[in-house]
Amino acid sequence: MRSKNKVSILMTSYNKAQYLKRAIDSVLDQKVDFKYEIIIVDDGSDDGSIDIIKSYSDKRIRAFLEKHKGMMETYEFGFAKCNGEYIALCECDDYWIDIYKLQKKVTYMDAHRDCGLCITKVYTEINGRKIPISK
Repeated sequence: MRSKNKVSILMTSYNKAQYLKRAIDSVLDQKVDFKYEIIIVDDGSDDGSIDIIKSYSDKRIRAFLEKHKGMMETYEFGFAKCNGEYIALCECDDYWIDIYKLQKKVTYMDAHRDCGLCITKVYTEINGRKIPISK
C-alpha cells in the first residue's frame, strides 16, 4: 500500500507542451519537510505533451495519459487519484515562483485546522514581465 502523502499536487494537461516542463519543474523544485506526490493527468494531448511527461522519472510523479474527455472529467479523474491530506493545483500552463510555496501553505493549514482553503497572489506574465492580477 502506498504511504500517505501530506500533499497531492494535481496538474491537468491538454495541448500546452510549450509550458508543461516549466510547470512540472516548479513543483519538483519545492523545498518541503513532508512527502508529496504530483498527479499529472493528460487529457489526450497531441502536441508533444506526452513525451515531456514521459521524460520524467521522479518517483513522486504519477502520470495518467487518458483519451480526451474534457476538463471536468479530467479533474474528476485526477482528484480521485490524489491521496494527500491536502490537494494543491498547478495548471500545466502555470508555474510556481516561490520554492517554499507548499511548505508555507502546509505550515499555515496545519496551524489553522479550521481553514479549508488557502490561496496566494496570482500574476500573469506578459513579455517576460510579471503583472499582479490579484491582491
